[in-house]
Amino acid sequence: MKRVLLFGAGKFAQKWLQYIKGDICVVAIADNAYREIKTCGGHLVIAPHDIMNYEFDELIITLDDLKVGNDAKIINIYAQLIEMGIDDDKIMLQNLKYYIENIFHRPRTNYIYSLAEYFNNVGLKGAIAECGVYRGWFSGILSDAFVSEKLYLFDSFEGFSSSDLELESPKAKEWVNNGAQKRLSNTSQEIVKLRIRNRVRMVMRKGFVPQTFENINDSFLFVNLDMDLYVPQIEALRWFAPRMQKGGVILMHDYFNSTLIREV
Repeated sequence: MKRVLLFGAGKFAQKWLQYIKGDICVVAIADNAYREIKTCGGHLVIAPHDIMNYEFDELIITLDDLKVGNDAKIINIYAQLIEMGIDDDKIMLQNLKYYIENIFHRPRTNYIYSLAEYFNNVGLKGAIAECGVYRGWFSGILSDAFVSEKLYLFDSFEGFSSSDLELESPKAKEWVNNGAQKRLSNTSQEIVKLRIRNRVRMVMRKGFVPQTFENINDSFLFVNLDMDLYVPQIEALRWFAPRMQKGGVILMHDYFNSTLIREV
């Protein structure tokens, strides 16, 4: 039974409590506003300085990271917990986007866990990679499913490259200019890091494809490509294809371009 302590007694803590599995025990819920918030989901809310009185395997920060201003709060809480002496590898950020019952994300999550189990059963080894991590929701699933493999995370962390966008269709340019650029620029390396389990195996590369692939010599077992535009997708496919283990998988998420497929 995994013992979990939640930090943050708001709506995301209550949602998390709804979706926990039977092999998880919530030992306590802490919040900096413990004087105002007395209970959460039937649990007494404790002060942060009381956290060390509890034994736990994992501490989950249960704040909504898409709420404006919460990124800074999450990073400050992380720093607060580290200063208290809590092991860095025990601190995680909630990943409800992929753990809740969702018709879009649940099948994808189940597929990744099944694929990781299959690779383990047949003895296939190799690094894991995601290109286009955004806020790390799916990266967190990859780190949970592939528990010991080296994990590469590639992202510009600033949205799309203007040179890549020049080669796109008018419809794609319209999509980017009508909000996608602003939305996908709302990301953070620090936030992504907090969703990764066993961070010592993580390699995070900031930059644009294909320059960000320089000096990497690993072979790969699974790669997720989620960069939305033609140029980075085709460049990534060309780079990863000869570096895949036999039997490995490249997954292209939310993207299909028949010209791109023919070129590979």
